[in-house]
Amino acid sequence: MAEPPNMDERYRLLASQRRRLVLEHLAGRADPIDLTALASAIATREQNHDTGHECVEHVAITLHHVHLPMLSQFGLLEYDAGNERVESCPSRADIRALTTM
Repeated sequence: MAEPPNMDERYRLLASQRRRLVLEHLAGRADPIDLTALASAIATREQNHDTGHECVEHVAITLHHVHLPMLSQFGLLEYDAGNERVESCPSRADIRALTTM
């Protein structure tokens, strides 16, 4: 189990709107989601409308290389990079603790 983030790490994790949207999207899911579907949902939320393939691909790349590994490092989600599957963390209390300052 990952160590819970300290206060500085909390601020860093929550500084990105994209990471906040990922946590919000996963909080309502019980099943894993594939990277492309997650990227599409996040891109749509960021743009407030359906987005094209290029935009979704850009979001997927940043999720894969930056945001999902960072959130996974602190145990806030599980990311299987090889299969491009994302799953909510086992303990939603970790997310509540992160967002409660």
